[in-house]
Amino acid sequence: MNFELNEIQKKLQKTMAAFFHNDILPGAAALDTCSKEQVAAAMRDNLKKLGAAGYLNLLLEDDLISQCVACEEAARACPATFVSAMSSATAFGLPVKRFGTPAQQAKYLPGVIRGNFIGGLACTEADAGSDLAGIRTTADRKGSHWNLNGSKYLVTNAPIADALLVLAWTDRAAGLDKGMTFFIVEKGARGLTVGEPMETMGLRGALISEVTFTDCELGDDAVLGQEAGRGYAQFLQVMEVVKLALSAMSVGLGMACMEDSTAYAKARKAFGKPIGLFEGVGAKLATMF
Repeated sequence: MNFELNEIQKKLQKTMAAFFHNDILPGAAALDTCSKEQVAAAMRDNLKKLGAAGYLNLLLEDDLISQCVACEEAARACPATFVSAMSSATAFGLPVKRFGTPAQQAKYLPGVIRGNFIGGLACTEADAGSDLAGIRTTADRKGSHWNLNGSKYLVTNAPIADALLVLAWTDRAAGLDKGMTFFIVEKGARGLTVGEPMETMGLRGALISEVTFTDCELGDDAVLGQEAGRGYAQFLQVMEVVKLALSAMSVGLGMACMEDSTAYAKARKAFGKPIGLFEGVGAKLATMF
């Protein structure tokens, strides 16, 4: 099997590398030190730049190899921007594209692709992460509407999101396969409370917070695909792409670490020669490569 990139993919890699190096990398370090308000403004600006460059649209396409090539370059320049973009385009936009109604697709996807509409995925709870059966958020049918109650934890993009894709129980007795449903909850919805941005050890530019729903009233048009009970299957499909994107992020980060370490090992001298020529350093760089 040939694992080499073809010429089109190499051209994309070069284009994306130049874009992220010139337009995103210069402001990446500042995201770790400035205020949350400044971070929010900077990330909104970054997502618009990504939209103009075609990066967000690429995340919604079916070409996974090209996606990975672009994701590696994004993470190489600014992991926080990568995470925020992935949360908006992949975790929110992709489910809308795959499972949403034509009306939902027309309403949300153009803005997501341009970067002027920010989405997020709200599944994790304080006591339920990968164990979806432990989710406590519920949506009960009340006449012609749904009442959403519960809370979500560590929701990426929540402080800047225009809409969140929220996973909730609609029929616990039906079990995971048919008892969970995704709801699109827009910013400003009655009963929606977005908490203050949380402090994190890293990726500080990718703002996260807790989100609470108190009798949040939603119409049938808020149900992803307008068919309740399909949330679990939809979640599994989207997570396949999200996990692939996170793997690409790890590769991009690793490349950046290797390049910076190698450059430093060549420039830093000790005992009259670059420290990279000493076995203790050179061997580590070789292993990293």
